[in-house]
Order: sequence, then C-alpha cells, then structure tokens
Amino acid sequence: MADNEHFIQLLTRAVNVTIVGITNQHLARMLEQSLRRKREGGRASWDSLRIVFLAKALLHAVDDEREEVQDPHEALRQRRQDAAWARRSVEAVLKDSQSTHWTIYNCPHLPGLTGALLELDDGRKVAHLLMRRPCKPTADHLYVDLEDSADRFSAVFEDIVRNSVTANMVVPVGFPSDGRFQRTGARLHRNVLKDGSGAVGWLPMVLVITPRRRGSRVEAPLQLRTPDNSARELGRLSHLAGHVLQDDRLQPATHPQPAPLASFSLTDDTPLSAAQRIVQDVTGDDLASAMRPVSTGSYLYRDKEHLFFFVSVLDLPESIQFPRRAEMHVFPLAELLAVRENQVLRSAAQLCRTTAGNSS
Repeated sequence: MADNEHFIQLLTRAVNVTIVGITNQHLARMLEQSLRRKREGGRASWDSLRIVFLAKALLHAVDDEREEVQDPHEALRQRRQDAAWARRSVEAVLKDSQSTHWTIYNCPHLPGLTGALLELDDGRKVAHLLMRRPCKPTADHLYVDLEDSADRFSAVFEDIVRNSVTANMVVPVGFPSDGRFQRTGARLHRNVLKDGSGAVGWLPMVLVITPRRRGSRVEAPLQLRTPDNSARELGRLSHLAGHVLQDDRLQPATHPQPAPLASFSLTDDTPLSAAQRIVQDVTGDDLASAMRPVSTGSYLYRDKEHLFFFVSVLDLPESIQFPRRAEMHVFPLAELLAVRENQVLRSAAQLCRTTAGNSS
C-alpha cells in the first residue's frame, strides 16, 4: 500500500523512533525493509527504537475489521493470533539486526493515539498518526503526518511509553527436586541457552502434546520449528513447547497468587499458565480448562543450562485449526522413525568429529 512505502521511507530516514500500535501485525516487514535501506546508505540501525503493543488483556476492546465476521469470539481469536505472531516476528527482525538499541513495551490501557513519532536525520520530529475507522480494514484508515516543532506530540508518546511495561521476557533459574522446580534466580530470555556459554543451572519448560481424534483415528500433530515460529532448535520436530516465564510465576493466568511461589510442581498454576499462554499464542483460543498435566522430564546439555519439562496433554477439538505459519503437521510413524534415525546418525557423526578434534 502507498502508506506502507511512505512509512518505510520515514523509518529509513529516522534516527530515533517510537511506535504505538495495537497488534503491529505488518510492522516486521516494514522494519526489515527500512533496515536494509539504512545499511545500503551506510547506517546500521536506529539510535533508539521503542515499540508499544496493546496488552493482551485489552485486545477484546478493539473495534477493527475483524469485527466484520460478527462473531466477537472469532474476532478476538484472530486478534490474539496476529498480535502474538507480530511480536515474535518483530523480535526476530530486531535480534537479527544485531542492534541492542530497541525496547518492546506492553501498554496496559488503550493509548490516546496510535502511530509513530520519528526524529529524522535533519533534526525534525514528525508524528505519523493513524486515524482508525471502526470495523474498517487498514487500507481505509486515515494517515496524517504532522511536524512536532513544539514537542506536543512527543509529550503524548512519552506518556504512553512511561505508563507502559517493558516486555523483556525473564525466565526463572533453579533446579528440580522431587518433581518440583526450586527457583533460585532469574535471567533474561535472550541470554539463556547460548551454545558454549558454560552457563549452569536449570530452566523450567513446558511441553504440550495436542492429540486430535478424527473418527476412529487419533493424530498428534508436531511442529516443524522454523525462524517464524521458534527461536531455537530450528529444523526440528517437536510438540508445542516453550519457557516458563517469570510472569507465569508472578501472575498466573489461572488463579492469581497473593505471593509468588518459590517452587512449583506439575499441577501448580505456574506451569499450567505457561502452557495456556503457549497454546493461545498459536491458536488464539483460551483452552486452559482442557489442559491435563501428565508428567515431568529432564534434558541435559553439556555446554549450557539444563531443561526441566512440565508435560501436559490438550485434546484438541476438531474446530481448532492451526494457522499455516505454525507449521503443525501430522507425520506417519514410518516417517518419524526415519527422521529419528537420521538425527541419531548425525549426532553420532558430530560426536566422532568432536572426539577426533580433541584427540589431535
């Protein structure tokens, strides 16, 4: 669209940027294009980039084109999906840029405006504002550029950022003991599970098995992990999985606690809240009541933190469909065995190379 190109041009010229959006579902592609143009012009990135997303709890209050289906539940489901995928995509683009001058926020209230404040390379400040039309698609919205010579719009954007919460993902660190996870500290998500880091300790994880009954058959879809849906273990097949976050411990979605738990077990709210979050980010649906905790397990690394898994089962109703970008597929048993055999052989070959290198 024409305004997309105009906004990309503004982003390319900008030195400092603040963006306030709802789902920000188209933002990753525009950031990617403007970063490429910046580098072609000899500049690596922005001096400062702040991106504000509307908090997940407020997505039901948005009146956008998804309401045209006249099904509030479906509109909210789509909005949740788009917001979760947009956030993941934006984070992936910015991490790939190698820049550290960016911050993502959650806005716990409906912002007074949406759009962007851009400080350009010539020193001017431009407020690129979005005027939304209820129940209309993005193409029908009105975009306005206003020069902010008196810093009046700057003050509004600063108020929104100041009243938002930094969306840094923090993961608990500790150790497993008798089926419970004992928390001893916390680390930033972006700093854990780095190859060769030598980091010690354990990280709590959740894994959700999602069987679906089709007539007399039961299928168990697996996710092909790609850069679009995962941050690590790319090119592998797995059930839906992810970290237990500090937010899951401090404010579990199921039953908020008066004080955070120092330890938690398979049936406690903390891992169940994490499992619900991970499934909802993919499907957009709230399926917490159908989640069944079943087991725990451990995974050991030689060069970084170990993993302690809380495993749950979610029997998917036929009405729940995974989006294509989730890469959830059903594989015949023979294919899975062939994939596993290939993985074992590759691991054995890598072990032989490592052993030979150490002995030489």
